[in-house]
Amino acid sequence: MIRCAIIDDATFAIDVLESHISKTFNLELVFSSTDPREGFKFISENSIDLLFLDIQMPQISGLDLIGQLPKNLIVIFTTAYEEYALSAFEKGAAGYMLKPISYDRFQTCLSNINFNNLTKNDSFFIKDGRSRVKILLKEINYIESKNGMLCYYMNNGKYHLSNNSFPQIEPFIHEPKFIKVSKNVIVSFDSIISIEPSSVSVLFCNIVKTFSIGEIYKKSINKYLDKITINN
Repeated sequence: MIRCAIIDDATFAIDVLESHISKTFNLELVFSSTDPREGFKFISENSIDLLFLDIQMPQISGLDLIGQLPKNLIVIFTTAYEEYALSAFEKGAAGYMLKPISYDRFQTCLSNINFNNLTKNDSFFIKDGRSRVKILLKEINYIESKNGMLCYYMNNGKYHLSNNSFPQIEPFIHEPKFIKVSKNVIVSFDSIISIEPSSVSVLFCNIVKTFSIGEIYKKSINKYLDKITINN
């Protein structure tokens, strides 16, 4: 899980972000405060991966506070003012969201952030019915979107369903271990047995499953394959 914190002097803004985090795959809210000094103290004493930080606050500006935070902390600024965007990114921000922040905008911002260094445990939990199921990345064969659900097909032949969407999991299921071949299918690189110009085949329980590559995904797939292909 990615441990999140919120620092914003407006309680209603915190409420919005808390709601978005609660609906988002693999995010866990561990702290929120309207007091940046209190927030700085908590972050200094605890392990936090992702911070949602306001800019204009009475005690200290978020643009000043970011310079005092751990260098490996991912910071997303949340503000009503677009004119601070350049300064925010110059100071190392990973994202910048203008209030009011919709859930779609929240998801889009997260999808543009590289969480590679935060997902080294190679596992996560999903809700399958009433149970929480641990999913090992190395055991995933492919993932398919069906009827608003995600179906995780595992190397042992089992599958698990969760009420998530690809935009929610894509920050954590990514290259080089996984390749998105269409809007409905992500395959594990280790399960691939062949790649044609318009299709990808995986071996699932000794059965070859072939998926068409969507037109908009061909360029990125070919670019990635070029990096790892040994030419004659």
